[in-house]
Amino acid sequence: MMYPDIRDFHKLQGKEVDIKLSWEQLNDIMYYLEWKLTDISEAGCDLEFPEVEQAMESLEKQQYQIYKQGCEA
Repeated sequence: MMYPDIRDFHKLQGKEVDIKLSWEQLNDIMYYLEWKLTDISEAGCDLEFPEVEQAMESLEKQQYQIYKQGCEA
């Protein structure tokens, strides 16, 4: 897989992206992220990028909205 030039990543910062994931993929990502954040917290360490906690909260909200839509269908 070809990755874009790392020097261009700054152009995407702060922009929303639309990513297609299956429900299982989203759950796997959320599980792993929560697990790793818990490990870091329990070890008494600080996050190198604290904004990852905000990203997780955003993902949790989106996951819940998707869940609600699926249950109502």
